Amino acid sequence: MCYVCLTGKVESEAHFLLDCYRYNRQRDKLFACIKLYSGYDLEAFLDLLLGRGLARKVSRRLIGEAVCKFIADAMRVRKRVMKLVEAAK
Repeated sequence: MCYVCLTGKVESEAHFLLDCYRYNRQRDKLFACIKLYSGYDLEAFLDLLLGRGLARKVSRRLIGEAVCKFIADAMRVRKRVMKLVEAAK
């Protein structure tokens, strides 16, 4: 379960990357970056995040870097929230 948003949803890769509302600010930056570098309008977003369907090596690298930044930023948020959860126990 995702202890970051407390919605009862499973903390899967898809939830982390696409759904968890606690990462909306970081996700908005990521989505804008992907749209800028790929021209995609975000319909096949999970495939893009995982690097599938991009022919250009440069696009894959830039999107990969943006995904890594999102993960690092979101993990900082997660760590902060988890400390609060632990302190509340």
